[in-house]
Amino acid sequence: MTTRVRSLAIESIADMLALADSEERRLFPSTDLYSEGWMLRLVLDAAFRGSGKLPFPILNGARWYSEARLASPFMRRAGSASSHLAEGFTHADGVVGHFTFRNDTEAGLELLAGAEQLAVIEAKMFSKLARGTTRASEYDQAARNVACMAWVLDRSGRAPEDLKSVAFHVWAPREQLEHEPTFRSYVDKESIIEKVERRVAEYKCDPDRHEELRHWLDRSFRPLMRQVEIQALAWEDVIAGIGGPETETIAAFYDRCLQHNRPVARQSK
Repeated sequence: MTTRVRSLAIESIADMLALADSEERRLFPSTDLYSEGWMLRLVLDAAFRGSGKLPFPILNGARWYSEARLASPFMRRAGSASSHLAEGFTHADGVVGHFTFRNDTEAGLELLAGAEQLAVIEAKMFSKLARGTTRASEYDQAARNVACMAWVLDRSGRAPEDLKSVAFHVWAPREQLEHEPTFRSYVDKESIIEKVERRVAEYKCDPDRHEELRHWLDRSFRPLMRQVEIQALAWEDVIAGIGGPETETIAAFYDRCLQHNRPVARQSK
């Protein structure tokens, strides 16, 4: 594809996106644009261009990426007696830190040698945190993300104490955090530790794998839990903390996200 043809295609896409607010002329659901994914990208882009701030520091040399794939400690092993317990990659809504991607993938994240930052953000716009996986009904989305962070660290040879900034955040509308009292319980450290340890205990049917995972708990997961910052934050607070000239633009986009994603029962109130 030539540069000119590519530019024309991008212009056509921009024209279609511009119709997202038109009830009569829009060509796809408005939520394809006014979503947690694009909201997160706007915030991260503003922060990395120096026109805003995040709830955690951005260290020198850090980058951001949306929809990275994080390897899991519970990935399938060929011929393993515990294959029925296995899970796939975790898709991280946003990642900030010192990382690259494996050569055979577009989004398979791995930390750089000497990495000092790893932050994972789960973005919500009234959708819930998943309560479990197909293989483990109580292994929720927050616990899974943090376990994957510990596994990525472990595979890179970096110890949690090597990092100057490590965080797992969930960003959601304030009214969602207020209406769903169990929401913040998902990011309770003790709850996450209990769920990950319970997940490891399921591997007793495979003694070698179980022993490997027990060592990983001691070597990487528990040290990470002593250091990692885990929070559920309202988008409103994230936006207010951005500062800079783009705050108004991002706030206006967020208002449209609320309008198009808010549950119908709340829209009438």
